Amino acid sequence: MFSCWYGDSDELSVLHQLPLVRDARCDVVVVGAGMAGLSVAYFLAREGRSVMVLDDGPVGGGMTGLSSAHLSYALEDGYARLEVLHGLEGIRTAAASHRAAVAMIEQLTVRESIDCQFLRVDGFLFNPPGQGSANLEVEREAALRAGIEVEFCQSSPLLNFETGPCLRFPNQGQFHPLRYLAGLTRAFLRLGGKVHTQSHVKRASGGAIPFVETERGCRVDCSHLVLATNSPRRGVTYSSYVIALRIPPGSVRPALYWDSLPNYHYVRVAPGGATDGSDLLIVGGEDRRGGQAHPQLFSTLEKWTRKRFAMAGRVDYLWSGQVARCSDGSAWIGPGEEENSFVVSGGSGHGLTHGTIAGQLITDLVCGRPQPLGALLCAQGSGYSSSLI
Repeated sequence: MFSCWYGDSDELSVLHQLPLVRDARCDVVVVGAGMAGLSVAYFLAREGRSVMVLDDGPVGGGMTGLSSAHLSYALEDGYARLEVLHGLEGIRTAAASHRAAVAMIEQLTVRESIDCQFLRVDGFLFNPPGQGSANLEVEREAALRAGIEVEFCQSSPLLNFETGPCLRFPNQGQFHPLRYLAGLTRAFLRLGGKVHTQSHVKRASGGAIPFVETERGCRVDCSHLVLATNSPRRGVTYSSYVIALRIPPGSVRPALYWDSLPNYHYVRVAPGGATDGSDLLIVGGEDRRGGQAHPQLFSTLEKWTRKRFAMAGRVDYLWSGQVARCSDGSAWIGPGEEENSFVVSGGSGHGLTHGTIAGQLITDLVCGRPQPLGALLCAQGSGYSSSLI
């Protein structure tokens, strides 16, 4: 079954809003109803701004709904590499911002009563067999310099899969991304915000009088425009593949597990996520450059999984998504090419925390507040790059 396990249900009906059918005016138009777009919209609405979100699909219908939903500040590009590219202050800013983003998601689940299965878990980074642990020691030292709590362990808690030495990053997180977005959307609507799905934007223009036009011929004038469509502005696009398999309840400890292979493997457990109440083992990776689907890689991913998790049952779901990566490990949150426009793109494997950072950062920019992150605006796995100011 080629489908994402997050699925659809009555509780997610809020993700499907009515299309825009007439011209309108508001303070801010946000194009894109994923994690970044809804986070920006929500925080701006809390500031009293009138905000409209437009998307050609349902809320979360893009890459957010295809995420494996790791919420982590153990960054995939590695603090050792990122320190070379961005320096000590860069990795400290990256660590602090992504850690704060996980905390903000947790806080919002409480503030807005969002039942999205948020769970704090450990994260474990390990090498493929035979590689040794020298690189893990280097990464541990860099992470410590960045201000991240991390410890070296001789093995992970996986009982049937001997990972060998690994790094443990405590207090990471996981959740159900569409249930989170559904709750955030309800909160945004309560604040007076408007969401229109099935509303493809064919033209978006910044400048002195920003506006957007939809394929239905509707125009929305605004004071500020935010493009949160995850369209890559630089770098390359990769396809990543995910499968979800039934496993006996409690057979794998809930945690985030990552290996250091170039094509990646990442694993987590969704307790009770299967239709019969079994746990789901969600395994992703086999990333390939180019953004083109390679269906045979689902088979490759399944073989990797069954070799290490013998208790895994049938594959209930499989899906793939695209991530945009930049060579310097950075991505973009900040001013667009035109006046009064802003862009969020290139979240790579940390799009969920990246989008949450964007919500607060772009709200500060629109409201004209000093940046608490200083002169560093470009966020992703690496943190921030001053080149964008």
